[in-house]
Amino acid sequence: RERRGATAPDVGAPSRSWAVAPAVVPAGGVRDSSLVRLPDLRGTDQRVASYQAGLRGVRVGFVGEGTVVVDQVPAPGEMVASATEVSCRLGNEPSLEALASLPLRQVLVLRNM
Repeated sequence: RERRGATAPDVGAPSRSWAVAPAVVPAGGVRDSSLVRLPDLRGTDQRVASYQAGLRGVRVGFVGEGTVVVDQVPAPGEMVASATEVSCRLGNEPSLEALASLPLRQVLVLRNM
């Protein structure tokens, strides 16, 4: 039986964890669409980190030597202005602290590198 007005979920839609954060609406009711939620760039290489940050209008700078982002400032999940620069520290392997806070999906990808 078909329900009217019901639609199937969009299978190709991006997951919420990678989508740009919704605009913040302060008490005055004026939207600030220039704020974005920072993605977790730890465990990615420079190319992927630059791409993910660029999707949100955030610049990224790299310090250190290595192939993998092992830390980032500001921290993942923080709300920042879209022109903010994220500082990513590179290393050869993520630190144990960084691994403990990564989603399981990212840990499995790193394990297979």
